[in-house]
Amino acid sequence: MTEPRFQPLAAILALILPGLGYVALGEVRRALYIAIGIFGLIFGGVLIGGIDAIDRKEDPLWFGVQALAGPVVIGLDWVHQSQLKITTATGQQRTPLPARPGADGPAPTYRKSLARVNDVGMLYVALAGMLNLIAIVDCAWREGAPRSPDAPDRRRSRDPHKPGVRIRRAASGGDTA
Repeated sequence: MTEPRFQPLAAILALILPGLGYVALGEVRRALYIAIGIFGLIFGGVLIGGIDAIDRKEDPLWFGVQALAGPVVIGLDWVHQSQLKITTATGQQRTPLPARPGADGPAPTYRKSLARVNDVGMLYVALAGMLNLIAIVDCAWREGAPRSPDAPDRRRSRDPHKPGVRIRRAASGGDTA
């Protein structure tokens, strides 16, 4: 088996869109599995914790890991920051908390999730980012596109003339003493 070589284009493509690095290496099935896994985690995180699970201003450390999942997370954060946050009296942009019963004024377009639900959503999206980081590293040091079926196989094959270790089973006779 040959040593894997550095594939910078595949790594960059994997960072741009999860699974795209494997497509560049010719491994479409693996690309599909990675893309489904990462996008499933992102969708699950947003479904569980709301869009506030992705927030670069209120949770910058979490967002640093989440951003490794690619432009989908960055786009969701942009929508959250520019379209759904409100400006407080001090001029800060914040995700609105649920209104108190009987409070006057217009209802916000979005409300922050309460309790640990938001944390679970953040964790899902962060796991998507870490999974994509593993895929980026795997794409970066890979052997390359698979060869055609006509190409000779470079894997080690067992030489029938070389001695090897063989495991023999004991004869299963009625010989029990």
